[in-house]
Amino acid sequence: MRCAGILTSMASKRHLPVLQAPPDEGPVRPAWQWALFATGLIVLAWVCLTLVAAPITSLIFRANVGAWSSADDLAARLAAAPPEALGRISMETVALQTAVLAVASLMAGVVLGIWGPGRMLWQAAGAGVLAAIGAVLFAVAAARGTGDAGTIGLWGSVVLVPSSAASAWAGAWLGAKRKRPLPT
Repeated sequence: MRCAGILTSMASKRHLPVLQAPPDEGPVRPAWQWALFATGLIVLAWVCLTLVAAPITSLIFRANVGAWSSADDLAARLAAAPPEALGRISMETVALQTAVLAVASLMAGVVLGIWGPGRMLWQAAGAGVLAAIGAVLFAVAAARGTGDAGTIGLWGSVVLVPSSAASAWAGAWLGAKRKRPLPT
């Protein structure tokens, strides 16, 4: 008897319509804010995926210069490595990091396409460009003392910026196709 009273009082309580509420028609967020949000998502996903890809980078080095026991041993092996091996290491690590950035951009684009208002294609592409330009500037600053800063900047701009922008755009397109209207 007592349980029946508790159940009826619970059924008569009013619940907050959190998920069933229609979307609030408040002020619309500007497009640049969506692009910055997606840029942050790209950087976050890129850092996480780079940590996952770190063992692959180690395999690239081991395949080209052999196993090493310390940082000094690796430096000595790289100094003694033929130019062809150094070129392979450079190309393979650039390809790996380009793929990692493209996957991160695709993931952020999907998030933007699903949860952003509208299709968000150009905001996602802009976020991909911003993240890639940041990566190129960071790589150029890191290589400033080596004399390779110009080469890194050129190749980074030619490879990273278009691939990141295209991947983010494609992700937003895929996300917009998966978007479901909120229940009313």
